[in-house]
Amino acid sequence: MPGVRKGGARGGGAAALRVAWCPARALGDDVLAATHLNYHAGAVLLCDGRPRGSLPLTAEALAAARRAGDLAQQGFVTKQKQLEPPRSASASAST
Repeated sequence: MPGVRKGGARGGGAAALRVAWCPARALGDDVLAATHLNYHAGAVLLCDGRPRGSLPLTAEALAAARRAGDLAQQGFVTKQKQLEPPRSASASAST
C-alpha cells in the first residue's frame, strides 16, 4: 500500500480495516466482504509486517470472492500470495 507505513498512518494499522469487512460479512454481502477482507489482509501483510497473519484473511477473502463470482477479488488474493516471502527450507521440512 503506497504511502502507508508500518502501524498505519495513525497507528491503527490493520486493526482499523477490520471494521469495514465485519458488517459486510454479517450482511451476507460477499463482494464487499471479499473486497474489505483483501484490504485488511494487505494491511496485515504490508503495514504490520505479518505475512502469516494475513493468510487466514486471504483464505476467507478468496472464499467470499468465489461465492460472489468476483474474479477481480479472486485475483487480488492471488497477487497478495505472491507478495508473501518464501518459506525457509527449515520451515518447509517441518511441515
